[in-house]
Amino acid sequence: MPFPLRTSLTLPAGPRLADLALTASLLAACLLAATLRFAPDYWLMDGPFLLGCVMAPYLFIVRQPGRYSYRYAGPAAGLGLLAGLVPVNTFGYLAFAFALLFLLEVRVGRLNPLPVMLLGLLSPVFRYVTEVFGFPIRLHLSACAGWLIRRMGTPIEVQGNVLVRDGFAFAVDPACVGLQLVTVSFLVALFLLAHLERTTGRHLSGPLTGAALLATGGLVVLANLIRIVLLVVFRLLPDSPLHDLAGLVCLGVYVVLPVYFLFGFLYRRAGRSAVPVPARANGPAWPRAAGPLVLLAALSLLPVPGPAGQAGQLPLPFESLPGYGRTTLAGGIAKFEQDAALVYVKPIAAFYSTEHSPLICWRGSGYAFGRINEQTIAGQRVYTGELTKGADVLYTAWWFDNGRHRTVAQWEWRWRMLRGAPPYSLINVSAATPAGLHKALKETLDGRF
Repeated sequence: MPFPLRTSLTLPAGPRLADLALTASLLAACLLAATLRFAPDYWLMDGPFLLGCVMAPYLFIVRQPGRYSYRYAGPAAGLGLLAGLVPVNTFGYLAFAFALLFLLEVRVGRLNPLPVMLLGLLSPVFRYVTEVFGFPIRLHLSACAGWLIRRMGTPIEVQGNVLVRDGFAFAVDPACVGLQLVTVSFLVALFLLAHLERTTGRHLSGPLTGAALLATGGLVVLANLIRIVLLVVFRLLPDSPLHDLAGLVCLGVYVVLPVYFLFGFLYRRAGRSAVPVPARANGPAWPRAAGPLVLLAALSLLPVPGPAGQAGQLPLPFESLPGYGRTTLAGGIAKFEQDAALVYVKPIAAFYSTEHSPLICWRGSGYAFGRINEQTIAGQRVYTGELTKGADVLYTAWWFDNGRHRTVAQWEWRWRMLRGAPPYSLINVSAATPAGLHKALKETLDGRF
């Protein structure tokens, strides 16, 4: 027998309608305030985001109707205060997200944890982490795919994130790794978790839910590895309709089906049965609305973040570069330019800040990334890449530097800044030819700090 949808509307017939109307009004006000605050320049209003919004009502399950909880009030208020002191969009978004959960739990009862995961998944931070922190994974995927193809007896050359077979180059970029495929895979996992809870009346513990999602991430990596191998072996170029079909088949066969059977097994063997909890006596509706109303009003007044690190506020690893003219751009970014090369020095405000990654910024200028690799030049490990925009081709390289230490590892510079190291900057060097890039790199790296 399907498990009935749970509801908190157990008030007597008289006040029930008024309580429902009040809850709906508060919820609409919270969503409207969040939309006005974040829709213009924070949310990525793409397919996965809209799919998550459509799925949201199904993922929100009230496990304990009438058991009003204030557990999300602290995180909402704390993140709101942090967003006021450190104007970062992500802090403000998370404050609104926890305020929404706080509102629901003081109006209808305690919720399942899936909404927290959904709100995190819809944040641009998840996309940023997937793309920037997943960049080394793409290089490893290229190497693993090349190894597998060679084991199959097919000659293949691996050049960073590019696999070359018989003159055809296959770039393992975010589109090939299926960046949206990653988000959709986790949305499918959340949907299956909610569906099994609704249909079985059982739920997983927090650690098991986390383990299930980690397993989903591992399956996503495996599916993308198999997808890359298929694209190269069968020469499925991006303009072929079979290119996208291969991704959908890998999603279904290597992610959706295993996740479906794995989650079903976990719910049968380790799922916890819902234990009825007596509802507390219903108090007046308006006092329970006071907290969310005050918090919502305060969050609506949060300042809109400006560019991080205004000019002159953050130290740079170097203030001049011989032979280059300097221009200071918005956000304290220093641009060093000559006829043959261009160097951007982009200061990073704090260890938790998002840097101006070339993987994102150059795409915003209309360029496509290709042939990304990690190389040692002038004794320093740097990332290099090839940028194309129509007939234009640029060669670029980047690393992180604070004048004392250089690295290409995201976790390393963040950990060092957390422990008190001087602020880092992202150094991005570009030139029109490979020889020009190497020359500019040596000029920039050769003890000029």
